[in-house]
Amino acid sequence: MASRLLAVALLPVLLGASGCAYLTGGLGPYGKPVTAGQLIGTWTGDCASTLVLRPDLTLTATGFPLEFDEHDQISTRTSGAGQWTVPTGDTAHPPERLPVSIGQHGYEVDLAMGAHGALVLAVTVGDPDEGVGCRYTRR
Repeated sequence: MASRLLAVALLPVLLGASGCAYLTGGLGPYGKPVTAGQLIGTWTGDCASTLVLRPDLTLTATGFPLEFDEHDQISTRTSGAGQWTVPTGDTAHPPERLPVSIGQHGYEVDLAMGAHGALVLAVTVGDPDEGVGCRYTRR
């Protein structure tokens, strides 16, 4: 029992040391270059949010999370049209985030590794260690 509690207590430290702490919910970085083809499409979040990334680098966001309340519920969202940029990087230095803008405001969406190595988009609201996360998968 004591070893299990110690392992649970050390997990955030180990994740921080490995560079994974910036992602809420235990997701790790995608760790590979991405192409526009991997990103174009409709991404549905597990937080009642949708991102539609189009080939012309425009987007539509619905319910994009911005802030959470004392009950760890998303309390502030934004929706609207915007733009996105194909993140650059190579095998040695893969991109970690997808730059997006909604209206006049810029945001970064994490490029994360999902089940079976699939690309997942992730948004962390607040401190990554204590914040609320939203995972997006492409339909």
